[in-house]
Amino acid sequence: YPNPFNGQTEIAFDLPTASPVNLTVHNLLGQEVATIVNETRPAGVHHVKWIAQSSGGAPLSSGLYFLRMTAGEHVFVSKLILAR
Repeated sequence: YPNPFNGQTEIAFDLPTASPVNLTVHNLLGQEVATIVNETRPAGVHHVKWIAQSSGGAPLSSGLYFLRMTAGEHVFVSKLILAR
């Protein structure tokens, strides 16, 4: 939240057990543009702030992006709308 967002958003997720977590952002072509988290996290609620920029630090343009979260064997995809 917020979504749509302007420059920065917060992603919250809850893990029932400790799991390797991978949070990535993809553009409409399916290309990965940013890796937000790639580490093992303990069980519990987690909050990650993300500034809308690529892994290389370049700001992303306005538009629709997809957040892909892999936690253990589970995969979740949601939409992120960046409105600058």
